[in-house]
Amino acid sequence: MIAWRRATRDDRTLVAVVATTVLGAIGLAAAAAPIAPALVRALPPCVFHALTGVPCPACGSTRAVLALLAGDPRAALAFNPLVTLGAAVALAFALAAPAWLAVRGPVPRFVVAPAGGMPRSARIAIVGTIAAQWAWLVVQGV
Repeated sequence: MIAWRRATRDDRTLVAVVATTVLGAIGLAAAAAPIAPALVRALPPCVFHALTGVPCPACGSTRAVLALLAGDPRAALAFNPLVTLGAAVALAFALAAPAWLAVRGPVPRFVVAPAGGMPRSARIAIVGTIAAQWAWLVVQGV
């Protein structure tokens, strides 16, 4: 469950670490982009896909990141929508969070879930999203 509170000075360190980490990872990935295709060829194939002939829910992640680095978000979405959207959210957070904190905008405060755990609607949404991702990959033949 999420409640909202005003941003405080203590939030600055967390935002700085997260923003620096995300932007640093993007910079490192961009610097490695010229040699990335050679590195990808050295990676082992997906074991699930090799054994079943069906892509796993994470299949296409590497190709999606490479497509993003090449500036082709449409191809990245086709390869793996969740990775592409996750990267976009991470970048948006890294760019917007420092300004949001500066104006003391509300920030989430995660409340410990009751003994029953995560709400049923949230569990259904998560499972549904992963199932839709997997269906997309199977239909696309990624």
